[in-house]
Amino acid sequence: MGAAAGDRTGVTERLRAYGEEHGIAELTQGEVAFPDDTGDDIHAWIADLAHVIGGAATEITGLSPYYSAPTDGARAVLLLDAPMDPLTVASAVTALPGILSELTLSDARASVWDLGRLAGWHLEWADGDFATAVVTDASGSATFRFDEYARITGIESTLTGA
Repeated sequence: MGAAAGDRTGVTERLRAYGEEHGIAELTQGEVAFPDDTGDDIHAWIADLAHVIGGAATEITGLSPYYSAPTDGARAVLLLDAPMDPLTVASAVTALPGILSELTLSDARASVWDLGRLAGWHLEWADGDFATAVVTDASGSATFRFDEYARITGIESTLTGA
């Protein structure tokens, strides 16, 4: 569900209000200095930070998707309000093999948790060790298995086609 036309100009105000409400100073200031430990490749650090900013803005405002674009020596993060079909378990399971082959997740278990939460799926841990998670929605279910390092070791699905 997107924002009403009048709400689109208030994105900055919404982010600032969220920062004030939750004590996040970086959202209430006009400019935030880079930390000293950005590493050797400042451009890669800025690109990574742009994705953190885009993801946070998407979650806070409910608008999506965001787009991070290089500009002349800087980076722009555009928060869009484009109509998008909801992400279903079936569409995710179909796309995951290609995505996972090109992606290194620092914590795949947390990524599955966040994906399920943000997509509005039902997620249930099948065991006390958090080694198996089952996500479901109207399109089907998927079982994710993790090793002791939180890496995905298997995905099985039952899709209904809904």
